[in-house]
Amino acid sequence: MSGVEQVPGWAIERAQILTIRDCIPGEYYTHGVARAFARYIAAHEEAPVDPLLIEAREIAAMAAERDGGKRIATSPEAYRSGERDDEPGVLDVIEGIKRGIELAKTGGAA
Repeated sequence: MSGVEQVPGWAIERAQILTIRDCIPGEYYTHGVARAFARYIAAHEEAPVDPLLIEAREIAAMAAERDGGKRIATSPEAYRSGERDDEPGVLDVIEGIKRGIELAKTGGAA
């Protein structure tokens, strides 16, 4: 593996948390030993799940529960487990949450 771009950002952040990040400039984590540590973390730990994805899964699962199988064929458990993360039921909810966050930041609908 060569190049900083191939080390996932979440792994670099985790390496910073696990080391003395306050004593060493952030650039250190893109070079040498620290980058190797970040690669090791990426290879041995699961990437963190986006909190918006977790919320979108739950909202999609609740919609499936309310629907009772009339229009939504996917089970609530399939949404909650992440099996259906690539379906519109989850993807649309994520976009809606992001849009809501942006509207909240700007003070309302544009």
